[in-house]
This record gives sequence, structure tokens and C-alpha cells, in this order.
Amino acid sequence: MSLPRVAFCLGHYGLSALSLLAGYHTPVRLRFIYVLIHIAYFLGVFYYIPSRHDETDYIWGTVGFFMILKNSDWFLLSSPYTDFFRLGGQKYADLSTSGRINWALNHAVMHRGIGWSWQVPYLQPGPSPTASRFNFLKKFLVFYLLNDISNFYLMKNTYLRTGGAEGSRLTDLPFLQKSLLGWAGCLLVIFKLNGPITLLMMCAIGIWGTADEARPMLGKWEDCYTIRRFWGRVWHQLLRRPLQSHGRWLAWRVFGFRRGSNGSNYTQVYLAFFLCAVGHWVANMAMNSSKSSLVTLWFFVSQAVAITGEDIVIWAAKKLGVGKPKEEKGTTDVGMWRYVGYCWVAMWFSVMMPQFLENHAEVGMLKEAPGVSLVQGFLDGRWVVG
Repeated sequence: MSLPRVAFCLGHYGLSALSLLAGYHTPVRLRFIYVLIHIAYFLGVFYYIPSRHDETDYIWGTVGFFMILKNSDWFLLSSPYTDFFRLGGQKYADLSTSGRINWALNHAVMHRGIGWSWQVPYLQPGPSPTASRFNFLKKFLVFYLLNDISNFYLMKNTYLRTGGAEGSRLTDLPFLQKSLLGWAGCLLVIFKLNGPITLLMMCAIGIWGTADEARPMLGKWEDCYTIRRFWGRVWHQLLRRPLQSHGRWLAWRVFGFRRGSNGSNYTQVYLAFFLCAVGHWVANMAMNSSKSSLVTLWFFVSQAVAITGEDIVIWAAKKLGVGKPKEEKGTTDVGMWRYVGYCWVAMWFSVMMPQFLENHAEVGMLKEAPGVSLVQGFLDGRWVVG
């Protein structure tokens, strides 16, 4: 019996570290070879390791695709050996052998650059440097319970529980019902992202880093009053660096747009969501290549369309004086419109998430997996599911 595909994620991280160590001694014009090695490794696993048609295939697909993008950023678009260094630390050329190995391992596994020269913006502060593992354990248990609640609610739906084999499609349900399912699916993703990362942070503090470097995965929810802010500030920023690097390359070096111009802005927005769409489509195909995942492609591309539309509305509102200071009070009326923004974002995802969730169900992502459910045990008396 072969290893599951998800086990081969470790190969991408190992290859990344080795590539970074070797890349320093490789002429710049030949560093593209390391990107090709990752592509060959990914395709080898895709074609020669059989799919288990479960969530682990999806994890492998997303990790593999975006690790290729990450290596493309390093070796084709950036100068990591001069530009990437720990804040207050030495550059790669000045490091000892053990320091270089540590540098390579850090860059292989981290995605947000916390504490490094390329740290992504808009991250929330981490906990106190003296925070104990028990603090992280409490957070993990909360995420586990919330994940259990969301999953229990979703599995009450026949269509989701059977992978689309039985029951009514989500898009055919009444608006309120499918919206609640869509939001439950969104919350499930949030808890599944935060749970494992919190557990990993709990194990890593004191060994790989300090507690204050364990920044929350998500930004501040009060920033979530536009679609642009949701994706750029509130949602996890694990992919920000490679998506931004490729977007800037296309906008500045290929199209020649001026930095800060509308051409540069929207080129980066549309390429970022196109790459996200392809990455998640590849993950769906890794799970079940017999099912169409065009809805997943549209879900991500539509985010760029929505951002364009809301930018036009905001521009027009400013032209009409909405949000400008009130002369009589010296205040602004932005606050009221911010609540309109919250309603807009909520409505947008109420419409889009059921479609995304339905597509995930059809490829087998949401089938009832074996495990233990505390919520189901207390409510239905069935502790073991799947």
C-alpha cells in the first residue's frame, strides 16, 4: 500500500530547503532548474501515487501548487540571498554553515516571514513572549469544538453528507437555508486552518521560535467592510508573498505599468485571484479528476470582479462627497457607510459560498469522514462518525 499523497508535502519542504542551499552556489541564469524540479516532483506524485479521493489529496494539491509558486518567487523573481534576512540579523553571505541551514529551513516552512525582512503586512500582534503552551492548548480546544459544531450542522444536509449523490443541490435551496450552510462551510474552513496551526505553534515555541512570533492566522474582523479588505487584511496571508511577487512582475516588468497606477493595481488583483483559482482547481482535480471544478475557478475570479465593482462604487461615492467631513461638527459620516460595507460583504459571501461549498461536496471534500464528534455524541448519542 502506497503512502498517501499528503505525505509527499514533506518532499516539497525538503526540496525547498535543499534548493535554497544549492541555489546560492548556482548562477542566477540557471536557478530556474529548481522550479522545474518542484514541478517534476509534483507531477510525479500526481500521476504515480494513487488518489484516496479524500481531504488529504486536497491538502497535497494546494501545498504542492503554491510551493511551486513560492520557489518561482525565490529563484525567478527575487534576490533571497541579499534581501531575505532576520530583522537585526546577518545576510546569507555572512552566516555560518549552521546559520545558512537554519535560514534555508526557516524559509522552506514559513509563509508569512514573521520576524524577517519580508514579513507580510496587516498581521495581528502575537501573544505575550511568556505565553505558555497551555494558552495555545486552550485555543486549540476552542477551535476543535467550533469545527465540530460546524461540521455537525453541515453533515445534517444529505447532499453534503453524500458528496452530492443524494438530496437537493445547495443552489436549489431557499436563500436563507443555503446561506447558513455557506457560512457554516466558511467557518469550518476557518477552524480547520486555525486548529492545526495553533497545535503546531504550541509544539514549536521554545524550539523553533518564541510565543510572540505565533501571530494569529486571521486579521481583525472589523476590517472586513470591503471584499478587498477581507482578502487583503482579514483572511489568512499565507499566499500573499508569492501572489504579490508574480503580480508585480507581470504589472511592472511585463506590462510596464507605473507603480501605484490603476493598471498595476488591477493586474495584481486579477493575477492573484487567477492563481488562487488555479491552485484550488488543481487541488479539486487531485481529489477527483472526473468532476468539473469550474465553479471553484469562477469563485476566485469573481472576487476580483467584485473588488473592481466596489472600487468603482467607492470612487463614485467620494466624488459625491460621501464620507467627507461634516462642516458643522467636524466629523465624518464614514461610520454609517462602514456598516453598509459589512452588509455588502456578508451578502456577497452569502451568495457565493453555497456555490463553492456545493462544488467541494461534488468532488468529495465534505463527505462524512471517520472520527469522533463530541457534539454529535451529546446531541445524537453517536460519538463515532463516518
